Amino acid sequence: MINNQKALQWLIEGKKRFANEGIKGINVQEMSKSLGVAKTSFYFHFKTKDEYLRHLFDFWVEDGTNRIMNTVAIIDDPHVRFRKVMEFAFNNIENDKFLFHMREYAQQDTYAANILKKSENSRIKYIAKIFTEMDYSSKVSKKKAKDVYMFYLGFFEFHKYNGISNKVIKETVDEIVTLFNIK
Repeated sequence: MINNQKALQWLIEGKKRFANEGIKGINVQEMSKSLGVAKTSFYFHFKTKDEYLRHLFDFWVEDGTNRIMNTVAIIDDPHVRFRKVMEFAFNNIENDKFLFHMREYAQQDTYAANILKKSENSRIKYIAKIFTEMDYSSKVSKKKAKDVYMFYLGFFEFHKYNGISNKVIKETVDEIVTLFNIK
């Protein structure tokens, strides 16, 4: 992972742009203007745009998926932890927009496809682990976890152009808890 603050600024800027515009948002000239730095700064930290994209995708996994899992890991009750994961996931609009552009870009880029697959499998596996802790069988836990993830993807596909209020997010998390029989 990147430890340099300037390189991290490039990644944060790229994450915002990729979330909003997909791959076409990764324009070094425009990003340098937005950051108020010289374009050469980009190439000081990243040898190529492809190298930058690899770091950006790794950053997305670390900042989104891993951060959420690490944040909720301290919650002992799996029912409470599940609800908290759902609240974090449904409240992170930028990360969700990034995911949809990532899914599109992964159709043409092997590294993006591999990172996406690894991230989605990690998310599903983590949710399945929570269901297992709720005393569901391994088979049922895996099925429920996949269903929850598909619900999540469909929810954002349905709402991606409309914006989502906190009320809708809360109602949706409540629906998931009821739908998947979580006490």
